[in-house]
Amino acid sequence: MTLADGLSSDDVRSLVEDQDGNVWAGTSNGLNRIQYLSASGTKHSSIVSTYDLSDGLTGMVFNPNAVYTDKTGKIYMGTTEGYIAFYPRKIPANKSIPQARFTELLLSNEVVNPEEKRGDHTVLPISIVGLDKLILKYNETNFSIRFSAFNFIQPNKNKYRYKLEGVDKEWIETSRSTGVASYSNLNPGRYILKVYAGNQDNVWSPQPIEMQIVVNPPFWFSWWAIGTYIAVFVLLIRWFIKYRLKRKQDQLDQNARMLEADKLHEIDQLKLKFFTNISHEFKTPLSLIISPLEMLLKKIAIRNKKQHWESCIKMRRNCLRWSTIYWIFGN
Repeated sequence: MTLADGLSSDDVRSLVEDQDGNVWAGTSNGLNRIQYLSASGTKHSSIVSTYDLSDGLTGMVFNPNAVYTDKTGKIYMGTTEGYIAFYPRKIPANKSIPQARFTELLLSNEVVNPEEKRGDHTVLPISIVGLDKLILKYNETNFSIRFSAFNFIQPNKNKYRYKLEGVDKEWIETSRSTGVASYSNLNPGRYILKVYAGNQDNVWSPQPIEMQIVVNPPFWFSWWAIGTYIAVFVLLIRWFIKYRLKRKQDQLDQNARMLEADKLHEIDQLKLKFFTNISHEFKTPLSLIISPLEMLLKKIAIRNKKQHWESCIKMRRNCLRWSTIYWIFGN
């Protein structure tokens, strides 16, 4: 058994068993009574009571092995400040089970009264004693909750165990007449504060009291604000996709127009090449025809043959027409 099990110190100086089977341990930090309740194998269930100067001890540090029990069951134990003597049966254990209750709420070290308005809302619609759910705004996260065991037999030795689920990983234990749990800068969310109460003889409440604590987010982190952000984001993504698709389509249309223009230009070049080749095919024969025709016209003119003259003129005109067509397409 150690300090974690309820002893006032791990430095045990003297041990003695009383007539009822309870063990009294004098330590370097007070006196303890160990009451074994049951045993299962090697594991024992026990209640450890602690006594100090307020209970009548002459000193807190006990001398090693300075202990004696007389025939009547009276126990004598020596301390560095003298000795003590007592009858164990005249020191009854407080077996009443404490009932923990929440008693007070503080925001930024200021007491909050029931139905008191803070800003635009009421933090405590009723007394915190009857409240099981506390709703706080995002700027009200520096708070303290006080609780009491409502045990009035040596209340200064009341003990508490508390944990805020969602924040604390281990139980926090404190010893004072009134317990208090303080927290600051909690993130928006839901938490549960659980509290056990114990008396001076380590009798604990079987079930903890619970307070559900809800910290609301600021309006820019509320569900409707987040929904708005998501909607705007989706619209931006949609606009961006449409913009990118339109740019892609415009680029495809431009490429198609350029491709069509290239094809038309290629067709024009083929036509031009075709007519150029045709004109070249006519150039040489026409040259060979025109020259003799001009010589023939000169001879006919000399001989004054009108009928042959008109036929030759007509042939010459046709040849010149074809020569003009060649000149147009050839150049």
